[in-house]
Amino acid sequence: MPATHSDERYFLRDETVRRLARRRHKNLCEVASALNISRSYWSQLLTGARHLTPPVRSRILACPVFEGVSEDELWVVVPAITGCEK
Repeated sequence: MPATHSDERYFLRDETVRRLARRRHKNLCEVASALNISRSYWSQLLTGARHLTPPVRSRILACPVFEGVSEDELWVVVPAITGCEK
């Protein structure tokens, strides 16, 4: 069965995102502001505590800080855990 959005989770590549922000002379608070998300939520995304939602992925791709960077460079896609597997 082909994967759907609910079958996958997207997690930021922390080091890549930080490197790109530094190259544009932006701190992480400025990037969060540009994405219109809270610093706390941005921190959770960077540490992998939260996964990216489709709207946030769209905002990241539209953000000038990440202009010209492919999705594969920005995040990793992992299968969602469904139910208890023994």
